[in-house]
Amino acid sequence: MASTHTSLKTRIVLGLLSGFAAISPGLAQVYNGGGIGQGINATGGIAVPHTDLRTVVINIIRVTLSYLALAATVMIIVAGLYLVLSLGNESARDKAKNIIVYTIIGLVIILFSELIVNLVLKILS
Repeated sequence: MASTHTSLKTRIVLGLLSGFAAISPGLAQVYNGGGIGQGINATGGIAVPHTDLRTVVINIIRVTLSYLALAATVMIIVAGLYLVLSLGNESARDKAKNIIVYTIIGLVIILFSELIVNLVLKILS
């Protein structure tokens, strides 16, 4: 029965792919534009901030650390729910305590990482 089900799935997928392959040449379009030079000239008016790579990397690191701090906060809330819903179950309570402890350690690491990023930024500026 399982091989028949797999065979049916395979037939459906192959049928869809062959149908797409049959109509895809009709969907193709021919480009008659001015080429890459015209595209580059057209983008000349777009205001793109000229920042160096260091600033971009530091901004990415800061945003990432912010999201990690948010995730840690959510994990503390989840651990609190585990703790409340454990109803005296020792293993669930210990699991919740471990989640809280490890999350707090992670938050401390995140805070120190933010301090290190700021310190490097000040040194390099």
